[in-house]
Amino acid sequence: MDKFSELVHQILVNEDNHSLKNIAHDMGMKYDTFYARLVKRVAFKPSEIRILLGLIPDLRLISYLLEKTDYIAVDSMAVPENADEGDISDGVQELVVQAADVLKAVRLALNDQKIDHLENRKIMDEIDEVERTLALLSLRLSSK
Repeated sequence: MDKFSELVHQILVNEDNHSLKNIAHDMGMKYDTFYARLVKRVAFKPSEIRILLGLIPDLRLISYLLEKTDYIAVDSMAVPENADEGDISDGVQELVVQAADVLKAVRLALNDQKIDHLENRKIMDEIDEVERTLALLSLRLSSK
């Protein structure tokens, strides 16, 4: 779970600048208890992860938990109840744009004839986004 804690820390502190005291309070924890989890002294419990995901619904957290499984995290709130042709067309256009982003990331990474670990992560993030969009498009089509 080390990487999970790192990702939570990155999202809460580096990106969104959340109040850790407020998050701890909302999770029903003392600040010190929550902080121990963020700095990897103590692992998050499954029940705490569930609460955290409710407070911070970031797909990257869910994607991390689903890594190396056959499942993909998709925001079900993004699926309209009755998808029409416009929703489906928008989904296909979004998919094409995101696939182009993958190609761009690979091209940029290969400028020096090698892909380092940061470039690899960027490419994998772009691929994850394409997979989510494809799954979302599938959900839209199945709701017709």
